[in-house]
Amino acid sequence: TINSYTEKTTIPVFSGNYNLLILTPEDLKDHFTPLKNAHDAQGISTEIKTLRDISIFPNSVTPEDIRDFIKEEYTNSGIEYVLIGGDNDIVPAKDLWVRAWNGGDTTFMPSDLYYACLDGTYNYDGDDQWGEPDDGEDGNDVDLIAEVYLGRACVGSTTEVDNFVDKTISYINSGGYSDGNVLMVGEFLWDDPDTWGGDYMDEMINGSNAHYTTVGIPSSEYTIDTLYDRDWPGHNWPKSEIVSRINTGARIINHLGHSGYSYNMKMDNSDVSSLSNSDPCFVYSQGCMAGGFDNDDCIAEYFTVKTDKAAFAVIMNARYGWAVKGSTDGPSQHFHRQFWDAVFGESIPEIGKAN
Repeated sequence: TINSYTEKTTIPVFSGNYNLLILTPEDLKDHFTPLKNAHDAQGISTEIKTLRDISIFPNSVTPEDIRDFIKEEYTNSGIEYVLIGGDNDIVPAKDLWVRAWNGGDTTFMPSDLYYACLDGTYNYDGDDQWGEPDDGEDGNDVDLIAEVYLGRACVGSTTEVDNFVDKTISYINSGGYSDGNVLMVGEFLWDDPDTWGGDYMDEMINGSNAHYTTVGIPSSEYTIDTLYDRDWPGHNWPKSEIVSRINTGARIINHLGHSGYSYNMKMDNSDVSSLSNSDPCFVYSQGCMAGGFDNDDCIAEYFTVKTDKAAFAVIMNARYGWAVKGSTDGPSQHFHRQFWDAVFGESIPEIGKAN
């Protein structure tokens, strides 16, 4: 969970055989056992399955095989959550067809929505472009309502599993960051007119009625700090500042600024590897490409699995994030604001459900 904003007073009772599926290769299975035990202790009944449970030829397992297996566990065992324990070259994601706007360029991007939203085939017309707007059941839009809430640990070795598991358990044992330090990070986006990431981030402090209404992070419950190019002398805060803020206790970080596969919040992969924070943080960034886990190890992977510091979880874009010049009404901003509205407005503290 993001926090313990809504305190649970009872251990949940599950209708199926178990609640959380961890799906990983055979050689990584044992290293996920401490995480299973931690979830079991929280009343979240967990099972670890491997690609060999899907096929006797685990190296040949396809995304379609994985989705069918998740469907079976959802139907037969009542699972609610799935953790994919493997990088894209180990447990492959489905590449879905994407067009940002009518007449715009098209591309493919990896998406685990295919494993979470289980209605239809995601390829109604049977071509090689999965996930088109008419690829849902009976030629309608594809299913975007999750049957299971899914996350991915992009691990490729036992050391990376240990990093991820240790940080996740540390967060679980903390009881959630219900009164932690929140850092809002905004960069200069464009000129003519000047467009600032800080203006976007401000809409998630306490809430906003700009363009639509959302509940934000309550300043009465959290210590909220800002790091904005808009407000910094010379309008360009230095990289050393974000490194210092993370190392000294920022636990929840929201960000908008230009990014790339190996660049985010003015840091590169080596900067993330050098972080020394004792409490792992959570990062939500609207930056482009930072979550592109189908490329060589992206910066999201450095935050979550390449080090035993940095972050226990991130939400980052596998491809472009979208903002609007001269306005805060960007498409990625909608997702970001609605995430925190789900947490604090709808009392949904689990990352997967809120996202």
